[in-house]
Amino acid sequence: MRLKHCLMVLISGLFLFMQSCLTTSYFKTSNNVYKKDGVINLIDGKTIQGKITILFENGLDPVNYILLNRNGKDEKVLIDDIAFYTINSEVYVPKLVDFDNSKTQKILFLKQLSKKNSKIQLLELYQQANISKDGVANYFYFIVTASQTRFEALSLTSAALVPNFDNKMAKLVKDCPVLADKIREKTKGYFIASITFSNYKTLDVLNTIINEYNACQ
Repeated sequence: MRLKHCLMVLISGLFLFMQSCLTTSYFKTSNNVYKKDGVINLIDGKTIQGKITILFENGLDPVNYILLNRNGKDEKVLIDDIAFYTINSEVYVPKLVDFDNSKTQKILFLKQLSKKNSKIQLLELYQQANISKDGVANYFYFIVTASQTRFEALSLTSAALVPNFDNKMAKLVKDCPVLADKIREKTKGYFIASITFSNYKTLDVLNTIINEYNACQ
């Protein structure tokens, strides 16, 4: 009887532990969020605040909404209505992306690295090791130009930018001739070679280009 009682206590404790784990809020990535306090900015200019849940990395079929819990009740917020959401002052925007060049696009939230009014937006997608193809945590980077539609984002590893980054990027900033020439001439700090596409160098180069482009008259 004592053994049976101990087992019941153990099972009961385990159940409570598992339940508490499932109800604990977390932010693992911008697409794996559970009941974290945040703000959703809608395309009509309105904002709604509550506990945000986004489970785009849980292996379930994709959906066209995220959940916002207000006053203990979950509400569906359509992706089409969302301009961006913020958690801890970080901004995440919805984009239709092909992050691994598999030619399969899907809506994901990307972290905005550049200023809101930047002429070229630099965005980041973090992918956890447990869901990546190679079992390693990965960072993917994208840019958005004025000519792209609301959900479009251009991967930095796409054929639209590499190889021949010098010529392709120069065309995107051709209205700033001095900057375009620096990129086209592969000036140090303005060029990314596809065979050395490291995150640190990529970010340094892109931030240099974006900042100079923003300052170009």
